[in-house]
Amino acid sequence: MQAWLAKPRDVGFTEAEVRDTLLLDHAPLVRHGVDVLDAADKATGETVPVDLSDGGEVVWAFRPPDDVAGGADATTDVAAVRRTATLNLTGPVDVPIFARRFRPWVEMLSPEDRWVRFHLGVFVATLPPVVDDGVLIRRSLELVDKSHRYRRLLADTVSIPPGTNLVQWVIDMLAARFGETSFSIPASTFTSTEGYVQHADGQATWLDVLNSVLQTAAYDQLTVDANGRPRARPLSEIAGRASEHTYGPAAGKIVVAGRVESLLPTVPNVLRFVARQGPSLAEDGNGIRIVRNQSTGPASIDERGEEDELVVEVDAEDQTELDQIAVVEAQRYFAGGGLRFSGQVGLNPRHGDRDVITLDKPRLGLSGEWLVTEWRLPLRRITSADAVLMSLTCEQRVDVSTEEGS
Repeated sequence: MQAWLAKPRDVGFTEAEVRDTLLLDHAPLVRHGVDVLDAADKATGETVPVDLSDGGEVVWAFRPPDDVAGGADATTDVAAVRRTATLNLTGPVDVPIFARRFRPWVEMLSPEDRWVRFHLGVFVATLPPVVDDGVLIRRSLELVDKSHRYRRLLADTVSIPPGTNLVQWVIDMLAARFGETSFSIPASTFTSTEGYVQHADGQATWLDVLNSVLQTAAYDQLTVDANGRPRARPLSEIAGRASEHTYGPAAGKIVVAGRVESLLPTVPNVLRFVARQGPSLAEDGNGIRIVRNQSTGPASIDERGEEDELVVEVDAEDQTELDQIAVVEAQRYFAGGGLRFSGQVGLNPRHGDRDVITLDKPRLGLSGEWLVTEWRLPLRRITSADAVLMSLTCEQRVDVSTEEGS
């Protein structure tokens, strides 16, 4: 989740005031808007005619492999862009849409009668459909976060020599190739022992390369934070992340209604992570890491009564990086042990990337820590209690065990 005092709340606010604003006992006063930015993410002062009645929404989603849900568009591919948005516009648009970036925001009135603002991402536009209903010109502006820019196809072979600090290399490439100047990527001391080569084959993109290099250094995939900074976190940080918010009775607001969705029985309960650069005679603890879901959820070994194994190949140069990748990525493949919760909670614009929450739903028998896999925050005029709610989808945190039992 966003830090309590992340920009633009880092000046003039205290953490206590921001907390009190989000945890109000009554429905908060809320307003929305969008900043128009230039190519350097600086506000231009321009405006776009957002439809106040149906302004749109911001969506964050990261749930591969989605084939475990059995949808018509099931895929095992990792979502390349996690944060998207829709802005519904009514009337003439006077700004060059494709030369601008857009930063939606939400403001909530604090107990001290001050508006507390939360940025929701920095986006670029795709081609918007235009409809003329005879009275007004309407556009539905489909937006994707800035990491979409990094999907440019490689024009030449990318080669990284041994001994390179891979995380710093990613930062340098983002600055040189895409003009980025501010980052949410912690420094790393990890250096490559084997180097890296990716040929320009007409399919590989810069985002593919950057993600592969980050994975080798045991970092999460590249995304963009709420203020538009390229973001990637060490997998060890994600694995150790504690609950950031509680939803339940006498805690964070949660709607009584909700549902638990059963996933397909193909959810694995044993994962064999294999390093592509590993030894030819790999074994567990040397180029391989086997992890198990022994007891969490109906897809666990205990509940199913048998093991269902999936092999996952990853980029890792040594066993330490492989182990860090396995512990974090296992959560996505285990898919909460086979169950997924969907419901509505009080508007919480702190939600960000790979959030961890505590969920307390006694009526459904749910409790403990859950990993958020999707959130949807509406951008529209507040006309009823439903307008101060947002949708949340999450999966329970699996108790992951390795062959050594740790």
